[in-house]
Amino acid sequence: MRWGAAMPGSSRAAGSSRAAGSSHAGAGVDAVRNGPVAVGVRPDMETTVRQGTGRYEIAADGKVVGVALYLDDGGRRIFFHTEVADAYEGQGLAGKLVRQALEETRTQGLRVVPVCPYVKGYVERHHEYDDIVDPVTDEAVQLVREHQAAAR
Repeated sequence: MRWGAAMPGSSRAAGSSRAAGSSHAGAGVDAVRNGPVAVGVRPDMETTVRQGTGRYEIAADGKVVGVALYLDDGGRRIFFHTEVADAYEGQGLAGKLVRQALEETRTQGLRVVPVCPYVKGYVERHHEYDDIVDPVTDEAVQLVREHQAAAR
């Protein structure tokens, strides 16, 4: 399942395979989308979330199955794309990924700009993050566009 940010003036989602798959921040998005299909995901599945450059990843039993991509700008972390492999959707992994990313962002003293629709919806439902969320501005959207254009 993909949650990208539809950019004004664009019919593509931010973080689509062409834009995201060609940069370090998006490396691995195609692997998440096109990786092996899991058969019968176990309820005792072990998950871990880790931060990389421009991304948070969630792994299930050691295999990366989801990403949340971001761009840091000064004291702001702009989240612009979240994705979990289809075989793992509906198991709460995107929520777990975003929750951990937001907690680490808070710990690092950064503000959150939720350009990604999934992250936006998450912070709207979880008011414990109200104190670190900034509104999405045209400037933030433009920074994401420039980042993606440079990644092509």
